[in-house]
Amino acid sequence: MSGLKRVSGLERFINKFVATIVEYHGHAQSHDMTAMEAATTNLLAMPTEELVNKLGEQIKSNAKSTDYEHRVSLLHYCLELFKMINGHIKKGELLDEQTCNTIKSELGLFLSTMQYLYKAGKVTKINVEFNNQSYELYGFMVTGSQYFTKTILGGSPFCQSGQIIEDNFFKAFQIPLALSEEVEEVEEEIKIKLDTLISEFQSPLIIAAQDNEILSLKAKVGELEQKVTRIEQLKEENQALAAQAIKDKARISELEQRKAPPVGLGFLSGHPYTGQFFKNVTTGSPQVVFASQNPGKGESAAP
Repeated sequence: MSGLKRVSGLERFINKFVATIVEYHGHAQSHDMTAMEAATTNLLAMPTEELVNKLGEQIKSNAKSTDYEHRVSLLHYCLELFKMINGHIKKGELLDEQTCNTIKSELGLFLSTMQYLYKAGKVTKINVEFNNQSYELYGFMVTGSQYFTKTILGGSPFCQSGQIIEDNFFKAFQIPLALSEEVEEVEEEIKIKLDTLISEFQSPLIIAAQDNEILSLKAKVGELEQKVTRIEQLKEENQALAAQAIKDKARISELEQRKAPPVGLGFLSGHPYTGQFFKNVTTGSPQVVFASQNPGKGESAAP
């Protein structure tokens, strides 16, 4: 079952807008609850555009009946809320702060408005604004003999649309109805409930984003470590090259000193007969006569 996508509480909440429209249409057509639940499941499996078109057709069908025409505006309000919020969460991306605040604000307004309708008679109407559109909504409380007949038999004091809204949102998500003076406490519970739904939706996406960031950082760290290792290797190579350069310079100096020729046959430069030796060599004489470079008196050079 791990392959099945987990549906968050926020997704279940907005799917109830679809269920509300389907059930209201189903009651008008005398469908049983099993059939309406199956219809809701089938609709939610459709592409969003097709789903919205189907719901629009059902609302239009309800508008033809005088018994249900006063609830058409409520159903359109539900559809527009679904479209707006579903457009954000269907992406499966982390919601930014502004989007979270918008969703909480609009859902909070919806629940607070419904709270008021539960205390208002069916002929009482209020207007609610959403997405630059005004919706005229009527109260849920039955009046007169109808109220007596329903309540005396232990039934709900609310009309059909009120019961559907109560079942799909207030009972399903354990949100109390503020039918007396505890309005402020209920409003606070609504705020906490919506915060929880948003947080629950965000949590796995935050974890996924953090996991991706960790993987990205690990990859970067790995690259940096490779670079550091390479730098260390280059340092060692540079040190070895520098040491080799010093050795090579010393060897060059040593070789240069050895290859220098002895100027004027320096091994004979101090001998007193050097000059005469070269004179006889250059004239081709076979004789080698050693004579003093500075002959004294009474001495004569060789002819």
